[in-house]
Amino acid sequence: MIKYLKNQYKLLKESIKELDAKTTLIVLYDFIFFLVFGLSLMIFSNTIKNKSVIVNALNIEGLMDLPRSEVDMTYSALKGFITTLIVGFIIIAIITFISMAIIKSIIWFTTVDKKFKKEDILKFIPIRLVWLLIELGLIVILFLPLGISIGFASSISSPALAIFFSLITVSLFLILMTLKNFMYIFYTESKNIKCIKKAFKFGLKKIHHYILPYLTILILFIIVSQLYWVYQFFPEKLVNLVNLFIFTVFAVWTRFYILKITKDIV
Repeated sequence: MIKYLKNQYKLLKESIKELDAKTTLIVLYDFIFFLVFGLSLMIFSNTIKNKSVIVNALNIEGLMDLPRSEVDMTYSALKGFITTLIVGFIIIAIITFISMAIIKSIIWFTTVDKKFKKEDILKFIPIRLVWLLIELGLIVILFLPLGISIGFASSISSPALAIFFSLITVSLFLILMTLKNFMYIFYTESKNIKCIKKAFKFGLKKIHHYILPYLTILILFIIVSQLYWVYQFFPEKLVNLVNLFIFTVFAVWTRFYILKITKDIV
């Protein structure tokens, strides 16, 4: 037990030492992803807003009293609005997925100090798609019923039950995130889709190794959150910038720390 705790402490120190120039690169890559996503969402939102102005001007309630020509115009306008909504959503989803697959793979190779090649990223896109489908499937099968259960527990004023279902949801989410770390590790080694199967087969047997690291992250997050009392008297914009800086660095450190744990297990 003492040996295990000493090893965990060593990994914690090593992860903190990793906060160097790579941190800036990772933050930059994350910023690029959110910038691409934000711009896509803004264009989509403005397009829908412009289309909705036309739809709102239509006399839909009195549709039955309109001449045939105006009914056809109303139908065309509604059809155009719905088509734009569906096509826009699909385009946003594709852009988000491709940018996420590319940028997240670059972040991963940066984190593990390995040079990334174009063919590695192209190979990772279909693997990331399969993983996304698995995540969506688990959301439908597990997280959606749990979300409904939490809502039901809250509606009947049962906080204990709501907390119970919330803990299960968080636990399942952490397990999924842990398996994703194994998937990334095995992809770096094999660079083929077998990394997903191996991640589940190997990762599920090693989940218990993450209990202490996740507790460590939680405790440190609470401690870091308390730093707010030091700078809460600063101007609001400065407080927001300090918050952004602190929690961005904390998020990057979390990546390094979990990577250290995962590599130590593998």
